[in-house]
Amino acid sequence: MTRIINGNFRFLIFTIIIVSSVGIAQSQVHHTQQAYLMKKLDPQLGTLGVISSQQLNEDQRQAIMRAFIGHGITVVFGFPNSTREIPGIYRQLRSVYRIDAVWIPEDDDPIVLVEGFEFLRQNTIRDRVSLYVPRPELVASGAFASINTNGGSIVVYINERVASVVGIASEDIEVIGVPVTFLEN
Repeated sequence: MTRIINGNFRFLIFTIIIVSSVGIAQSQVHHTQQAYLMKKLDPQLGTLGVISSQQLNEDQRQAIMRAFIGHGITVVFGFPNSTREIPGIYRQLRSVYRIDAVWIPEDDDPIVLVEGFEFLRQNTIRDRVSLYVPRPELVASGAFASINTNGGSIVVYINERVASVVGIASEDIEVIGVPVTFLEN
C-alpha cells in the first residue's frame, strides 16, 4: 500500500567544515544541515517531497519535519512499495501538495534510486523541480544536487545545467560564504 504523509555537465562544489563540540568532524549530514543548505540553494523552497521506500518510522519522520520546518519548509512523505507506485506518488506530491523539490534521503534505497531514478530525473527536470539525491554520481546523471560528507566536511555537488533549468542561477548560489569550485566531467 502506498502512503503519502503530509507533514558534458558542470558541477559546483561547496565545502563546509563541521566540527562537533569535542573537535571531531561529524560523519553524516544532519537533517538540520540538509534543510539549511537546501534553503540556501533555493530560497523559494517551500514544500519538499521526501520519497523513500524505507518506510521511515514516526520518530524519523518527526525529526525530518522538525529540522525542515525550522527553515520554513513543509515536508510531505511518499512511501512507494514498488517502482510502479513512484509515478503516482510523484504526481500526487506535485498536484496536491505543490512540492518545489524532491529529496531521496537514503543511499540504500533500490526501489527509488535504482529503478525509479530515471522517472524522477526526467519528470523533475520537465516540471522544473529540484531533485536532491544521496549520491554525487546521480548528480552527473541529471539530479540537481547531493549533500554529502567527505573527510569531515560537508560537500554539496550541483549539476549546473539542471540548476539553470529549475531556475537557480549558478552565480546566485550562495552557501554561507563557502568558495565555489567548478568541475568538468
